[in-house]
Amino acid sequence: QSFGKDYRIVAIRGTHTVASLVARFMKRYALFRGAENPYYEIRIPSRMRWMWCMLEIVSVFPHILYKFVLLPRFKNVLAERSIPDFVTWVAVTSRNPSFTKSLFGTFLLALCKKQGRLVYVTASVGVLHQRRPESTELISNQVPVYNILARVLGALVVDTTYKSVEQSVKEIMKAVSA
Repeated sequence: QSFGKDYRIVAIRGTHTVASLVARFMKRYALFRGAENPYYEIRIPSRMRWMWCMLEIVSVFPHILYKFVLLPRFKNVLAERSIPDFVTWVAVTSRNPSFTKSLFGTFLLALCKKQGRLVYVTASVGVLHQRRPESTELISNQVPVYNILARVLGALVVDTTYKSVEQSVKEIMKAVSA
């Protein structure tokens, strides 16, 4: 989707991937039930973490290739779910923080650097918990990873903790226009 000649909105959703189908299957077995992946209510046993990471990559890579590499170039890509989100998701839900520094994690993050300016929209953990009370544990685990990736990728940080939606949008648009 695009608006204006310089903008494109994209989202990476994993709901139609092989990993999603496997997660739905895994949920049927007690061995895999858990809270690490709140959408599927599964956990990945430690001996399967890297295999799961690989399945996630294979599942989402066509989406990444299409949406971030093959589509026509736009000055600004606004992504509600993007590559850093995917890397964070895999690291947190597989309980495998080293994924961010793995060959695959660093490759995916290198693709981000080719996209131009990155803006990391965040808020304090307490405010994020208020905004998404059903996801407090996930948020608490994701925010530190997001913070590290924002620094590594040199993202502009927009903190929305004490701002209205309108103020936040203005700040984000100002950041991407600069």
